[in-house]
Amino acid sequence: MRRAARIAVCLLVLFAGCNAPIKPSTTDTPDTPTESVAPAATDPSTDQLPPLPGTPEPATVAVADGDLPVSPGPVFARLRHLLDASTGPPTVEVRDQPTRGDGLRPEAGEFEASLGIEAPRPAAESEIRVGGATTPDETVYVAPGDASPDRIERTLAHEFVHVVQFDRGTVSRLPDRLPPTRADTTDGEYVVRSLVEGAATYVSTRYTRRYLPEVETERETLARIYADASAGTRLFWGAYYHGARYVAASVDGTRDLQSVYADPPATTEQLLHRTGDPPTPLAVTVADADTAWVDDSTDSRGELFLRLLLDSELPHDRAVAAATGWGNDRLVPFYREADRSYAWVLRFDDGANATEARRAVADYLDGYATDSAAGWTRGTDAFALRRIDGRTFALLVGERGFVDGTTVSTEDGEVVVEPPESEAE
Repeated sequence: MRRAARIAVCLLVLFAGCNAPIKPSTTDTPDTPTESVAPAATDPSTDQLPPLPGTPEPATVAVADGDLPVSPGPVFARLRHLLDASTGPPTVEVRDQPTRGDGLRPEAGEFEASLGIEAPRPAAESEIRVGGATTPDETVYVAPGDASPDRIERTLAHEFVHVVQFDRGTVSRLPDRLPPTRADTTDGEYVVRSLVEGAATYVSTRYTRRYLPEVETERETLARIYADASAGTRLFWGAYYHGARYVAASVDGTRDLQSVYADPPATTEQLLHRTGDPPTPLAVTVADADTAWVDDSTDSRGELFLRLLLDSELPHDRAVAAATGWGNDRLVPFYREADRSYAWVLRFDDGANATEARRAVADYLDGYATDSAAGWTRGTDAFALRRIDGRTFALLVGERGFVDGTTVSTEDGEVVVEPPESEAE
């Protein structure tokens, strides 16, 4: 199951896009575009735009399967000039009105659904009118809908950044620049997507400020939408929102993106706080027990996931403060026929941070689930918090027998999760 999730997230990175899901032309081209996101508009890095030397070289961009109210050739020429790129022009294919049900949504998996994080949905439908996606063969798909030519041009600028990223090998090389222990985690994959989409959002914003000064930028549009979006939508758009913030604070201009790609953050903690602090050491093993529960490989969800989870039930400032002490986490899925349950082990920087976070998770559960003598429940899922040591606790989620019968302890510096024995079920 972990392999399937990794493939889904990698596809989401490879088929980069913005604004709204669209449906590519054939069944052998997966539909994995993304929603466009924008951090705060007051970032000074987007206000001062010194002139670039030279004039963009003309570009001829072929448009297939329809017409656009804006010529993509000049847009690509300007974008290529902003990035100092020599990438050849892509093909732009026009698609129908964006659809909602076809794109991959790895952030809305079963674990997320158990915690109330549902598939992302637009917070303001009228704000999201242009669909865009770019494939590794440097084909750009656009679903213009009823959007204005300026909004379509803004989307083209975003997608053309991905064309250059694919041409330069940025997307394929980024995962290899993360530490091996982080690259194959959801948290690490989210960092990669944040840099890919954050860079495109940052450059699109610079493009809009320079060439479409009367048009709202991506960062301005999404800054308004992000604040009131659902947890699932924030998780989906967060790569753009926080990624663009990170890029804007890390580069001197659009031609300096390679410095971000060359030395990426390893975790969403580093992405959020622009720190080099490594994850706190955390080893989690599963006890060799006589049990019907089978564990899958462990994963890490990261600080941003914890923040967004808490933010779904708690005041924003408290959620941010509680998640900020994140040091590391490991999520272990367990399977028994049709039943699925989870042990999520979280370690914090110190005891005070761990206490604050554990109380916040308990209050989140009070708001999300029903508390009774048997413990927290919501629908068919049960929940329990287990303190492991001064800096570490576990959240158990899933089938009641698993939650009640699982023990979590420490042994020789490792956290050991022991699911219920078969006889006790």
